[in-house]
Amino acid sequence: MHNKPVNFKEGFMEVIISFFAQVILVLSLIGFGFQFTQILKIDKSEIAGEKQVLIWALLGFLYITFFVTALNFFLPVPPIFSVTVLTIGLILFFVKFKELKKHLNIKLFKAFLLILVLMNILYLSYGFKAFDTGAYHIQSVKWVSESITPLGLANLMGNLGYTSLSFSGLAVTDFILFITDKPLFILYPALFSLFFACIYVSRKRLAAKSDIFFILSVLPLFMQSRSFGSFAPDNSVLIYTLVTIYLCIVLYEKEHSQASEVSLKSLITLLASFSFTIKLSSAPICLIPIYFLGEIFIKRAKLRKAFLITGCLCILLVIMFFIKSYMLSGYPAYPHPAFAIDKDWTVPRAQAVSEKTYISNYPKHDIRAFDE
Repeated sequence: MHNKPVNFKEGFMEVIISFFAQVILVLSLIGFGFQFTQILKIDKSEIAGEKQVLIWALLGFLYITFFVTALNFFLPVPPIFSVTVLTIGLILFFVKFKELKKHLNIKLFKAFLLILVLMNILYLSYGFKAFDTGAYHIQSVKWVSESITPLGLANLMGNLGYTSLSFSGLAVTDFILFITDKPLFILYPALFSLFFACIYVSRKRLAAKSDIFFILSVLPLFMQSRSFGSFAPDNSVLIYTLVTIYLCIVLYEKEHSQASEVSLKSLITLLASFSFTIKLSSAPICLIPIYFLGEIFIKRAKLRKAFLITGCLCILLVIMFFIKSYMLSGYPAYPHPAFAIDKDWTVPRAQAVSEKTYISNYPKHDIRAFDE
C-alpha cells in the first residue's frame, strides 16, 4: 500500500481520536511499566527522569505482550479485552501518581504532546495510515483478536505467518483499529513521539557518553520515519535496541553500587530478550545477557534475586516465541529453515527458504520495487 494524502475533512476526526487514544495509551503503558519495575524491584536511580519514563512505557508494552501471547495460546483476544487492559494501566498510573510525579517532567510532557501533534498532522497530510508493508501487519494483529494461535498459518502466505510477538501486544495497544475498523496505528507514533521528546529534554545533558549516544539516537529514528505509522516490527525493535545499547553504556561508563548494577543488567537482559522475540535479525543483541552470565560464572559471583527473576522471565518469553513460531509454521524460528518439525501443517522447506531469501534481499533493493 502506498502513502497518499488523506482528505482533510475525512481525516480530521480520525486524527483527533488518534491523538487522545495515544495519550491514554502512553499513560497506561507508563502505569504498567512502573508497576513492573516495582514487582521486579529494579533500582532506577542511575537513569535520568525523562529516560525512566520512556523505559516504563517500553516495559509496559513488554508486560502486556507477555501476557497476551500466553493467553492467545488458549483464547482469542477480543477488543473488549484490549480496552479493559489499557483501563487497568490507566488506573495504575493514577494510583501510583504520587510516586510517579517525582520522576515526571513537565517539559517532557509538553514536548511529547507537541511532537505528537506534529506527528498526527503528518499522519493527516501524508497518509501514513495508508502505509503498511503489504497490509499483512494488520492481518497478523487481527488473527490474535479473532482466533487462538492457529496451526500452520504460515502456509496461507509467508508474511501472514510472521511470528513477531509484537503483534500480540499490538492487538491490545492498537485498540482503535478494532473500534473504528480503520487502519489507525497509534502505538509506534506515540512511542516515537515519546522518544523524540526525551531526546529534546535531555539535549543539554552531555556530560556522559551515554547522554551523547542517546542524543545521536535521533538519526536512526529519523531513518525509520517512512513507516512511523505502520505496524512494522522494525519500529519496535529499533526503539528497544537503541534503549538497550544506551543502558549498556550507562552500565560500563562508571562504577555503580551492587544494587544498581544488578538492576541495570536485569533491565538490559529483559529488553534484549524481548528484542529477539520481536525480530530475529536482532539476535546478536542476545549476546549481551549471555556475556552477563559468563561474568557471573567467571567471577563466581552470587546470582542476585532480581537478575534471577528477570532471567527466568526472559527464558519464558523466548520459549513462548519458539512455541508460537512452531505452531504457525512448524519451525522454531520461522522463516529460518533449521530444526523443522515435520507435521502435516509444517511449511514446506522450499517455501521457508524462499521467505528467508526474500526477507534477506528486501533491504538490498529499491523498496519501491517491492511495494509495486
